[in-house]
Amino acid sequence: MLEGINPRLVFSIFFVAGLSALLWYDRKNIERSSILFVRRTENGVELLDRIASKFPRFWNVYGWTGVFFAVVSMPLMLLQIGWIVNNFLSTGSAEGGPSAILPGLSGEPSFQAGASFIPVEYWLISVGIIMVVHEASHGIIARLEDFEINSVGWLVMGVIPGAFVEPKGEKMLPGTEEDGENEGLWDQGSYRQRLKVLSAGSFANYVTSAVFFGAYLALILFLLPNFYSGPINYGAISGSPAEEAGLTSGTIQSVNGEEVDSFEELRGILEGTSPGDNVRLETSEGDFSFALGEQQGLETGFIGITRSYSADWQWFLGLLNMVGFLNLAIGMFNLLPAKPLDGGQIVDTLIEEFIGDEKRKYVNHFSVLLWIIVLGSLIAGLIL
Repeated sequence: MLEGINPRLVFSIFFVAGLSALLWYDRKNIERSSILFVRRTENGVELLDRIASKFPRFWNVYGWTGVFFAVVSMPLMLLQIGWIVNNFLSTGSAEGGPSAILPGLSGEPSFQAGASFIPVEYWLISVGIIMVVHEASHGIIARLEDFEINSVGWLVMGVIPGAFVEPKGEKMLPGTEEDGENEGLWDQGSYRQRLKVLSAGSFANYVTSAVFFGAYLALILFLLPNFYSGPINYGAISGSPAEEAGLTSGTIQSVNGEEVDSFEELRGILEGTSPGDNVRLETSEGDFSFALGEQQGLETGFIGITRSYSADWQWFLGLLNMVGFLNLAIGMFNLLPAKPLDGGQIVDTLIEEFIGDEKRKYVNHFSVLLWIIVLGSLIAGLIL
């Protein structure tokens, strides 16, 4: 009855239905403005205080390390913007430009200029992790520096979940603050304190990216090869003898009539071979006979397949890789020196401190220019 129905579509429907039910059930505690739903928690600020006070020296070093990475990242983002403009003017192509990362119903990510799609469950998990670590990092360093915080909580914009730390003076919802409060995001303390707070969000995304990429590499390089005892799942390498013989992906059952249960057994059989020797593989795709190829640095014959794992492990590895990639990408984009991004607020803070408050208007003008380029590149990627 359900044959042919995309499970990700079913998941998306249940997610939206569940989210709607949660918003309705908790409606007395939720503030709404148009499609923005905000839920504040009473214990959030206390939790940030406890974390910040636990290891103040560590968090101080963490904050300044974030400033270092921010200072390095902002010119790199400007160089990327310059490359995008130069590439478009010289070739008329939007390739390599910014791309909106959207939830998709396919199991395979699709990256292209303008709009990219990743599996919907990857998208939801990644967005949740990105928002939580980013905002929590802002909040921890803010409390370390005695910044005032109005509230902490979670939000939903349309169907997009997120988290927030609301500093004093920021208007999470229209009309929630009286006139006369601070006008800038994290506009408290000295410029050094503001730099640490503003840089902390993206730095948390960088750290999270390193953790998830590290877990991914540890699994594929050390843990799974040594401890995985499942079937020999493979994928044929492009242009290899295996692909030329007709293999794509599947499971190896025997080699030259000898059953194999692991990649280690496969390597043992191939140890006595040389390039040009014939090999016969019995696989889930069928039986294949072909000559082994030659690979630089490999003394034995070369089949041309890569190791893969069960569908569950492949999904988990893909998730680790995607969360790591998106944390890095979003963290860097957030340091583009354009307000209201953190990078723009950092530049605004430095201009105010070292050049003068009256020159801050140029940061606004420059921010508008950068947003025109970014949004123009997104549109160009969609239509070209």
